[in-house]
Parts: sequence; C-alpha cells; structure tokens
Amino acid sequence: MPRRRTPLAKAKITGQNLNHASRFKDRKEPNSQGPVGKPPKWMKKASQLEAQTFADELPWLNHSHRALVSIAAEIRGRLIAGEELSVSAQIPHYAAVFTIAGNEQRSCSELTGFRA
Repeated sequence: MPRRRTPLAKAKITGQNLNHASRFKDRKEPNSQGPVGKPPKWMKKASQLEAQTFADELPWLNHSHRALVSIAAEIRGRLIAGEELSVSAQIPHYAAVFTIAGNEQRSCSELTGFRA
C-alpha cells in the first residue's frame, strides 16, 4: 500500500515543499472551515489545555479534525492529571461518537462540543 500524501500545510511547515517542489507544485488541498477552534466546555480544564496544545503543536489540523483532537486531548489530559486510564472503558464512548457521526451525518460540533 502506498504512503499517504503529506498535507500541503504540513509540507510548508516542515519544508518538504521546498525539498520536493515538483511533488507539491500543483497540489490542491480541500477547503477547510477554519482552524480547530476552542475546546468544548464539557472538557475538564486539563483536557481543554491539551486540546489547545494539540492545535499549537500541529498547526495543520483544521476544523474537520475536532472530533479526533477532543478524543486525544481527553486522554492526554487524564494522563497528565495522573488519573487512572482504562482504555477498555473509553472505547465504547468513542465508538458511539464515530457511529453517530457516520450514520446520522451530524456535524462534529454537535458531537464534540467544539465551536469555531
């Protein structure tokens, strides 16, 4: 299986677009609805800080990545806070989020609480 394409925004940040100019010459990216946005209010403070940290650390993330950022921020926030993290307890919740998103075509902001 071939490797996934590097997003143009990531290539610009890492300098890949300069090293391999021909690869990125005519590349067009899908339009985004803007940056990741503010973390949802339902998240604990530690997780909200981690959501913002992810947005700062990975500047190519955009509006369409909010659901994944909220999951990662919640887990990282719990780890940093020293909470016990049971992966098996988390799986049903996140599986339900993705099932709802896939079946009902609801927006990520409805599912995660992220607002732009």
